[in-house]
Amino acid sequence: MIHLLAGALLLFARDATPEATVRGAMDALNHQLWKELFSRIDGAKITEATDALARLNQKKSDAPSVEVKDVKLTTTGDTATGTVSFVFPMRPDKPGTGQTAPVLTGEVTLKNVGGDWKISGGKGIFDELVKFAKDPSVVQAQAHKAAERTVILSNFKQIALGVLLYTNDHQDKVAMTQATLKAKLRPYLKNEKVWLGPDNKPLDIRINPNLVGKSMTSVAEPAATVMLSLGPKSNLVYFEDRTFIAYVDGHVKTLTKAGISALKW
Repeated sequence: MIHLLAGALLLFARDATPEATVRGAMDALNHQLWKELFSRIDGAKITEATDALARLNQKKSDAPSVEVKDVKLTTTGDTATGTVSFVFPMRPDKPGTGQTAPVLTGEVTLKNVGGDWKISGGKGIFDELVKFAKDPSVVQAQAHKAAERTVILSNFKQIALGVLLYTNDHQDKVAMTQATLKAKLRPYLKNEKVWLGPDNKPLDIRINPNLVGKSMTSVAEPAATVMLSLGPKSNLVYFEDRTFIAYVDGHVKTLTKAGISALKW
């Protein structure tokens, strides 16, 4: 009980040193005390960030998620920079192997604001914390876009599997055209929603016209050859900065414009 009270006093104490700020922030993160976490970040929108994280983490975890191993900082005037070594216990020791969770290192920058040291930047976990604290709406929007990409990727995988099942039932031939694609695959798909994006707008999923009427087994490089694309070859559709490709061997990837040059059609 005394140990818990001492920990609580340390958590809410004024951060008189840069190291105290770093350790206090990690303690607050572990205990999901979001307001205390964001109060240690320079320029944080404390109320907005606290409310956003509270919504994302409605169920509290009893176990701490970050164990700080070492804090090495150099202070010059009102600025401190250095590294923090820590372990994520969610990567546990592997039973019977003697291997321990690896110690990770992140860079952190702090500044003295009115006598309190606050985290102002860094790399890795600290960079992400600062970005979220300063503008939680942007980070949430990015997370939403990532979730939308996941939906499209999942739909592509289901349709690609449908094509493979269809060709397996038709002597490995792509006995369909773009016009008959949906109708031919209907018996092989769970529902019609796979043709829709996250906004319920139709996805322009195209069968590679060079495959039509051919046997899938005749494709020399199935892992590099396009089976399905988002939009035609001449006008691929990009979701943010990526398009979606299903290959003849069935795997699906997202590619930037720089990556499409290696595609085989």
